[in-house]
Amino acid sequence: MLKRISDTCFEVSAHLAVDDLWKSFVHELGGLLCASLNFVDTSTSSSSPKYSFRPQSTVTSQSQEFNNSNLRYAVLPREIVCTENLTPWKKFLPCNTMKGLSSLLVNSPKLYDINYHSLRMDFRQICADSNCLSSRLELSLGLGVVVDTFAKPGQNEWSLRSIFGQNMNGACPLSDITNVYIDLELSKLYHMTLSPLADYTIESNGRTLVVYDVNNMKQTSHGTFSLSCKHDRPSTDYWLLAENNKENNTLPYLYVHRYTTGYGARNGGIKTQIYNTPDTTTTLLYFEQIPWYFRVFLHTLKIIMENGTNIKPDRLSYIPGKDRERPYQIEMFITIPADVPSVEISFEYEMTFLKWNEFPPDPNHGFYIPAAVISTILPKLDKQQPILRQLQSFSLNESLLLSSNTESFSSSLFVRIYSESLLVNLPTPDFSMPFNVICLGCTAVALAFGGFHNLTTKQFSYVEKKEKKNFRQYLQLLWAKFLAFKQYLNAKTNRNALRQDLHRQHQHVE
Repeated sequence: MLKRISDTCFEVSAHLAVDDLWKSFVHELGGLLCASLNFVDTSTSSSSPKYSFRPQSTVTSQSQEFNNSNLRYAVLPREIVCTENLTPWKKFLPCNTMKGLSSLLVNSPKLYDINYHSLRMDFRQICADSNCLSSRLELSLGLGVVVDTFAKPGQNEWSLRSIFGQNMNGACPLSDITNVYIDLELSKLYHMTLSPLADYTIESNGRTLVVYDVNNMKQTSHGTFSLSCKHDRPSTDYWLLAENNKENNTLPYLYVHRYTTGYGARNGGIKTQIYNTPDTTTTLLYFEQIPWYFRVFLHTLKIIMENGTNIKPDRLSYIPGKDRERPYQIEMFITIPADVPSVEISFEYEMTFLKWNEFPPDPNHGFYIPAAVISTILPKLDKQQPILRQLQSFSLNESLLLSSNTESFSSSLFVRIYSESLLVNLPTPDFSMPFNVICLGCTAVALAFGGFHNLTTKQFSYVEKKEKKNFRQYLQLLWAKFLAFKQYLNAKTNRNALRQDLHRQHQHVE
């Protein structure tokens, strides 16, 4: 178990195994974030990457020594981020939701009306100074939000209040920097007017960013910071206009697309397309973790360039899975030449028949395959503007605490890209049959139990058998009943007439 000794180091109890440490860690982290991380505490859902996910510590002595047997990697692709995770995540922020950028998260339902959002938490050991004479722990929290400001026709304005439901409550007093950055890339398509005016502008690699310093009291009004943007959206569709201005658009250096192939409930495959836009040779690390119920065939692995040429990985690590014990793991280094815009990685698998108690509560929803992970070092950005590096990635050997020193940034830019998660339907039995059998069995038992209950609870007695009457006797009985009823009516009529006569005589005497 990890024990907190001071602000700079952890002590690991030697008597506990790595799996026990991993199980304890995911349970504690799941409790802190209200997440279902207890599903990844077993060996069937976790693996030990050999090359990927190296320690991101900036301490040189620790970054050089690496034993992958002490590393565990797991993912829950079917889990989504909800308010149950956002609420405890906000408590890690210095000012909670009272001040700073986190004050925009007070209205949580408003946040979940947007198109996409994600939460991130990075925890590593870093150097406390440039000479790395001492170390400390760095906790980095990130929230990614994607909002479609063109969703409503005719809408030509957006603001912090329209997106998050309120303005920012000033800067957090515990923070050194509280800045808001606006990318003016869309200003090449139409005119944009920001209110209020920005403090200063950053230009790098043909892109322009305006910066608002929330610590500047001139940008705040009554203790709050408000930001709005008006744009002259043309009548032409935005996407058509962007298509006509491809030369002004900047594509990502590296992006990936992943999908499944095949049909039926027996065999299938996975294809991953990696697009490389820079005009330089790129070396990347590709990592796949496949659940054990998808039996991967390594001999079907193919790496094909866009021109149809097959290439071999520079280095390959393959750990076959084992039923109900460990997942499949594929790691390989791939070099993409500068003149090759895309590479396709494909392999095939066989679906396994699961036991009935191994299916989730919604078996017909399908089973998820975790996202592929691609790690690489991209060409360096403008060293004069280190903030662009922080907005896109972070350095492996430098800390965010040293970001104020522009000369301290190295030329390497490490990024890690996750592809799409895949949803595959395994051979699923008809789970309605047990329900049908239960209904049929209960019906049969109910019918049998009714007769058996009558036989065991009712008291039997001897009853003399009545003689059966013929048709003539039934007619005589009916005629006798008719005559009796007729006599009853006549007697009733006579009584009524006698009562009326007596009443008239009484009135005559008076």
